[in-house]
Amino acid sequence: MYEYFQLAGARTLLGPFREIPPDPALTPVIRGLWDAHMAGGRNLYEVAPRPGI
Repeated sequence: MYEYFQLAGARTLLGPFREIPPDPALTPVIRGLWDAHMAGGRNLYEVAPRPGI
């Protein structure tokens, strides 16, 4: 029960974003990147685009 109340502020702040449906077209891409990372490849932060590059 303590954990529920500990995260209550985060739930409040992220509440509006729950209404945004996930894009089903990106699911295979994200899953592939995650699986590659778990197999020893680059992680999501290394492959994410960086501004200014």
